[in-house]
Amino acid sequence: MHHMERLKKYGRIEKELARNLLAEFYGTALLRFIGTGVMAQFVLSPGTSSSPVQINIGWGLAITLSVYVAWETSGGHVNPAVTAALCILGKISFTHSFLYFIAQTLGAAFGAGTMYLVYSEAINAFDGGVRAISGPNATGIIFASFPQAYLSNTGAFIDQVCLSFVYKKTT
Repeated sequence: MHHMERLKKYGRIEKELARNLLAEFYGTALLRFIGTGVMAQFVLSPGTSSSPVQINIGWGLAITLSVYVAWETSGGHVNPAVTAALCILGKISFTHSFLYFIAQTLGAAFGAGTMYLVYSEAINAFDGGVRAISGPNATGIIFASFPQAYLSNTGAFIDQVCLSFVYKKTT
């Protein structure tokens, strides 16, 4: 038996659910790795010619690539909100969606954590080791979004509900 045939035999994951969970983990990790890298590059490079448009393009490419790598296996949800919507619509079972949530959460943590390791020295040089979500040396925006000081809890809730339920019905 050729060595590649042997590798295929032992490297194949037989259970479809296990393949799907691995695809969601990897796709979500890739999304967070690329997206967080885009944000790190933007935040840690003040005074350069970077612009918010580059953030949009970078995240768009991150989403496209992440969905592409997981599409054939799991459908490329790479986001618990997408999985929840598909569960509500009856396209995926509650049990599978719960397992997808776990895989996606672990993948997101892995992707962001890996990117933190890549940029940790640059982040420390930028903020002096003092992590903040606002101010001139804030680095929190690299890893998460934060509301402006003027935004109330009600306004934030309405924003998230409205934007989470944007759905285009396909026939």
